[in-house]
Amino acid sequence: MQKNFILFIQLFSLACFLLLSTACSFKERELDDDDETATSTEISIIRIDNTTEELKFHDPLELDNIGKNPLAFVIKDINHDQLDDIILLNTATKQEEQTIRILIRTSVNSSDNPEDFFETGRTIITNTDRPQYLLVEDVNEDGVQDLLTISTETDSLSVWEGQITNNKFLLAATPEDIDVGDFPVFMTAAPFASEGKMGVAIANRGDDDISIVLDFNSLEKISLDYDQGVGKNPIQVASGDWNNDGCVDLAVLSRNKNRVDFFENTPCSDPDTPQNKVFQKIRDYKVGELPQALIAGDWDNDGNMDVATTNQTDEDISLLYGHGDGSFERKDIKVGQGPGQLSSGDLNQDGVQDFVIGDVADQDLVILLSNGDGKRPGENGQKAYSRGDIVAGSIPSGNRPGYIQVIDINHDEKQDIVLTLPFENKLAILLQK
Repeated sequence: MQKNFILFIQLFSLACFLLLSTACSFKERELDDDDETATSTEISIIRIDNTTEELKFHDPLELDNIGKNPLAFVIKDINHDQLDDIILLNTATKQEEQTIRILIRTSVNSSDNPEDFFETGRTIITNTDRPQYLLVEDVNEDGVQDLLTISTETDSLSVWEGQITNNKFLLAATPEDIDVGDFPVFMTAAPFASEGKMGVAIANRGDDDISIVLDFNSLEKISLDYDQGVGKNPIQVASGDWNNDGCVDLAVLSRNKNRVDFFENTPCSDPDTPQNKVFQKIRDYKVGELPQALIAGDWDNDGNMDVATTNQTDEDISLLYGHGDGSFERKDIKVGQGPGQLSSGDLNQDGVQDFVIGDVADQDLVILLSNGDGKRPGENGQKAYSRGDIVAGSIPSGNRPGYIQVIDINHDEKQDIVLTLPFENKLAILLQK
């Protein structure tokens, strides 16, 4: 009884974080013109030099035959036909609705009906209580993608082995379950081991630690805990080579500490390092208050990996620009009152990455368009990004976005936006004109 009550409180908190973000706790404030919900798929962004650039998207294409409470998703060719498929996780509270939905791409052609180019009938019952996140990776190195989910009920990582039979993608009937820490909520895949094999790092909110599977063939795994430098309430992880030594390192977003912890992958560069010392903390950096999401990229085009977080209370994103030696420089950019999940891609084809941020308070998408030169905010008075807002879905009053990905999904050499709409039980595709 007590465990169920604690689990309910944890799940309510997690739902606030992933789905509502600021809606659970944002403070009242007067709305400026910039804070009104966007009603258009076309925006004109005024740059620092007073020039105007337009971004135009088609009306959102929405798939609504995808199950209850869709959240995490992956876009990847899983059946080897050179078309991008969508693998989506439903995190509904009833077990029969907790499914992995596989949307097989059947055509690259555009249509007003997305079901014209996706086969939506493939459903896999996970039999996993309260799945929280999804990855699609070939972790057993057999040339076929596998599916990975984590469960906050069983504190486990489930690996579904992928198979291709008669040119059709199938999954093993039952997954292989691997124990991880308490209340896992997020994971990232990367070749952490020195042999280059794909591994997975998992953020466990309940234990304030990170579970890392280094090798799925031997099931070798380690953990990073509070004593090793992981902050309280880790909610997301990201991978990247922070110190340019050719090895994949790790970053952990600590929600209670408002910081990002950076860990160096030691044995990758020094094979004599004991395996239980795989990651050594090198630094941590404060970000904005009540951070929500973490991603890695190179936003100033200097060849060094950077990281970015969205911050609920401060209504901004924190950019930690990497120097290539494991140190970073922080710059903040205001983005509106409800920043949640974020993604990055070159929307205007100027060679510099832009941002797309889900605003769950205004219920739309915030676009931060780079000014094209890759400078950091504040350099010589430079305004590095200009802002515009577009709709997240078809409901005029707004749609709360879930996870977001920027990708050229229809292969027309223009970056599009794909996102889940958990409250509407839909997946939305915004194709760029």
